[in-house]
Amino acid sequence: MLKHILYLILFTSFLASCSTMRSPKNIPNKRIEFDFMKPEYPPVTTIRPKQSVEVVLKNVNASVYEVSINDTLITYPNQQPSQFGDIFKITNLAPVPKTTPPSNDSGTGKKPSKGLQTAKTNETARDAELTALLSEYGGLELNTKDFLEYASTVDELKKLIVDCSLDITALKQKADEYISAAIPGLQPLQATFPLGIESKINSELASVIKKVNDFLVRAEALKKDYQNVLNSANGGMSLDDYKKLEKSVKEKISLIDTALNNATELKRKLAEFQTAKVGAAIVNSYNKVLGSRTEIAKIVPSGFGVDEISIKVNVTKKGELTCAKTVSSFPITVVVARGVKIDFSTGLALNVGRKKFFEQEYFYDSVYRVDKTIADSVQIRTKRNDNVIVPSLGVFMHVYTRGLSHVNIGGMVGASIGADQRLCYHVGGNLLFGKSDRLILGFGASIAKSTLLDGQYIEGQIINRAHAPTSIPTQTPTRVGGFVSFSWNLNLIK
Repeated sequence: MLKHILYLILFTSFLASCSTMRSPKNIPNKRIEFDFMKPEYPPVTTIRPKQSVEVVLKNVNASVYEVSINDTLITYPNQQPSQFGDIFKITNLAPVPKTTPPSNDSGTGKKPSKGLQTAKTNETARDAELTALLSEYGGLELNTKDFLEYASTVDELKKLIVDCSLDITALKQKADEYISAAIPGLQPLQATFPLGIESKINSELASVIKKVNDFLVRAEALKKDYQNVLNSANGGMSLDDYKKLEKSVKEKISLIDTALNNATELKRKLAEFQTAKVGAAIVNSYNKVLGSRTEIAKIVPSGFGVDEISIKVNVTKKGELTCAKTVSSFPITVVVARGVKIDFSTGLALNVGRKKFFEQEYFYDSVYRVDKTIADSVQIRTKRNDNVIVPSLGVFMHVYTRGLSHVNIGGMVGASIGADQRLCYHVGGNLLFGKSDRLILGFGASIAKSTLLDGQYIEGQIINRAHAPTSIPTQTPTRVGGFVSFSWNLNLIK
């Protein structure tokens, strides 16, 4: 009988395995979507046995988030360029007052000396060049405004990169508007960056740098000429006349020095602008805007025997965000539903039944005559048996369907050894509590062999002592009772 039960257990396992392995052909993937613009974390999802899971992350901004997807199959018992907006703050130069040189007439009626007249002539010859030089410097300042707009375009594009509210169409439209406003004449293409920005900026920058260098050379030369005016003044000049000349020339040299200092600072800022490669920064930022709504997908196959798939979407912020809804790392739990699952458990069974379900022991009892003397006959009697419940320890096999619930209903078969040393076989139903670890309540029929009186005899039968068998004949028929079992899951079959 034990051999037959073992065969039954193995056959049931085979049928359940075949049932699990059968799955529809061309079964589609279970698609789970998560939109970073509208973050709603997915609930627990179910799949069919051997069905793959496709995780799709939409509108992922790679400039803002670093994202990866890890998965675990579970069988019970994953520098933007610096800003340039403030680099071209040029100190305004006061224009040279268009006044005539002070009169040499001291009020005494004396004529100016010949040396003073020569020096004043040389000074006046340089004044026109000074006026032109300072006017040219003002033009250089105006030329830098274009670069201020280029730099602000980088800043505007940076804001779009971390924008969480606009879709990709609206983002591209705004980016094109910023660039068109800063660099008129460039026509945005439909899906890619407008061409020519880098070359245009670099060309204009080279031109401005050349003008600044030329300005510095001319300013130094003019300063030297004014100095020569003083150096060439002859001795025929009175001390009062020389002081007047010296004051006038030094005021103009001071204007040149201010222009030189400011132009030198402008040259330094332009060099920084050139090093920062603003044109490339605009192109890079624009491309990041276009790539700020990418899609990440991963297919996770399940496979035979898998009960659950634990997916972890790891999200790391690359900086502080001002989005109304930011995204953090989150799990996705996928549970295999339907299909057949087999588990084994061990535990305690309590066997119950009628009298003949339990082991019986018989003995011969003496028969007494009326005068209380022992007769020549014996009577078959049953030893008292108070068994109502016989405990046993055994192993059970449970067959049930997968699902989301933490309580499952299934069938079971098993075998146990009782306190009376009998082997009991069990078949029935069960309630399974839990998922990875299970507590199981079973109930059903117990099947066991019981020692009972041979069918030729009955309890209470009187037999002549001379004809009574040495031992009371018994038989071991199979009897059916009931059982309740309490067991725990061992997860021997994965």
